[in-house]
Amino acid sequence: TGASLALFEAAGRKELEAECAMRYEESRKKGRQLVPGVSVLTHAYALPAKAILHTIVPKWNGRRSRECYEDLCKSYASALVLADEMGFESIAFPVLASGNNKFDANLAIDIATESLAQYQPKNSLSQAYIVTFGSHITQKMRDRGYEVEEVIEAVRKVTEFYSIV
Repeated sequence: TGASLALFEAAGRKELEAECAMRYEESRKKGRQLVPGVSVLTHAYALPAKAILHTIVPKWNGRRSRECYEDLCKSYASALVLADEMGFESIAFPVLASGNNKFDANLAIDIATESLAQYQPKNSLSQAYIVTFGSHITQKMRDRGYEVEEVIEAVRKVTEFYSIV
């Protein structure tokens, strides 16, 4: 659902789902669990990108709020490290966990912006973007003083990009 659904639809659901299943099986055979803070790379298929980095995010659990916070930070960090190791120059994220995973939108935005600001690239990664789907998060980003560039893509949704570099 949400950003994930838009991503799969734009990339090509059938191909992307097949590769995700293959990556999951590879991880399972190697004894690696796909838990929050782990990122996996797939082809981008019909998207105008070099690859898609899938990162596992936690579901909000108020009783384990510190653990949830730390796990979401790890999710951003693992994707940033992987993108940097792959030699990518830029990366774009949705506001992870702010939808179905039930993180408070303000907390999810704080974690996203802090994670991207704190990352120190070792290779060519020089730009990071936050992508939102919907006016709720968009307005919260504007309220925080981020400049918003609205871009209409040739997919079923309007996507809005925020440069936070």
